[in-house]
Amino acid sequence: MKINTKLSKLLKLFLFLVLFFPVLAAAAWEQLPGGATDIGFGGGKAWIVGKNFDIRYFTGQRWKTIEGGAVGITVDSAGNPWVVNTDGEIFRYRGGWQKLPGNAIDIAAGGNSVWVIGSGQVPGGYSIHRWNGNGWDRIEGGATRIAVDPNGNPWVVNENHEIFRLVHGAWQRLPGLANDIAIGADGTPWVIGVGTVPGGNGVHRWTGNNWQDVEGGAVRIAVDGNGNPWVINIDGNIYKYLPDAIHRHHKHRDTIKLGGNVLNVELKI
Repeated sequence: MKINTKLSKLLKLFLFLVLFFPVLAAAAWEQLPGGATDIGFGGGKAWIVGKNFDIRYFTGQRWKTIEGGAVGITVDSAGNPWVVNTDGEIFRYRGGWQKLPGNAIDIAAGGNSVWVIGSGQVPGGYSIHRWNGNGWDRIEGGATRIAVDPNGNPWVVNENHEIFRLVHGAWQRLPGLANDIAIGADGTPWVIGVGTVPGGNGVHRWTGNNWQDVEGGAVRIAVDGNGNPWVINIDGNIYKYLPDAIHRHHKHRDTIKLGGNVLNVELKI
């Protein structure tokens, strides 16, 4: 009987190591309620553009709608949204919507800076501009998507899906290709790549030298203050990344959600 008990314990341990640890190495995504077409994060707040162009922020349990409509959104360090609407008009929220000059197809905030991809076609995509408090200063270069790091420097994706960042006033080409890009307040850049996977395109994190694959697929991305991505997949579903999901347990039980599938693991030895 003692031998059987030991074998039983060893078998449970073996199954735990074989089945559980591969999951730990994979990404853990938690699906949030609702649907969206764009997402932004800043000042500790997540905001989305809903499937009907509505604008919402996350309360921690649900998305609360405010007045207005948009197709693109970013969030400044104070947690206030800046948006681009269907006509390319630019607005920022300060207890109410304020219309700003110019037109844009994408917008991003980081540090104390706000940048846009304008509507004028140039080599590489569309013109790049930085908000000066009263208007938009044109910066050399062309792109289609933009993110801004905590130092106020833009990272862009151009019409050829090439990735660049602005370093001391000069554009520096980075490896890889992308469809979308985002940077957290902690300085962690992420991209949505060009390779097709379930859910959209691959999700990748910048290591300082290259892009590291993270399990999952999406079409739009934002990054929170801890450097963790929030994404929208090809179906408009919203997910947030849980890097410490393996530690979120109670009485040796852990729930891990990967691409909509939930795995419950319980260890009793």
